[in-house]
Amino acid sequence: MLTDEPEVIFSSNGYVEYQKGNMPLIVCIPHGGRQRPPEVLNRENSSKTITKNDLYIQEIGKDLKKEIIKLKSQPYLIVNHLHRSKLDVNCKLEEGSSAPETKKAWEEYHNFIS
Repeated sequence: MLTDEPEVIFSSNGYVEYQKGNMPLIVCIPHGGRQRPPEVLNRENSSKTITKNDLYIQEIGKDLKKEIIKLKSQPYLIVNHLHRSKLDVNCKLEEGSSAPETKKAWEEYHNFIS
């Protein structure tokens, strides 16, 4: 098992976490964030807007990473810590974000992937 802790970088506003890996696999966790800062606007609701979090998605993603580490490799990990009512990084920017802070987090999440 790997013992080195991965390099961890947070986005400029701290809403997105990036953990450096050493293999060509990126584990992305777009939903499941629990942060709901009151100063950040909720996403605009329409009949198609989903604001309910996926249950246990962060736990599943982190458990997957732990299992891969047992194979002596470290995948990259990208985690959105904002609740889905604030940010949905699986939507287009204009649908997934309603506030300047979340637009920045959306961009940084996708920049970590690329």
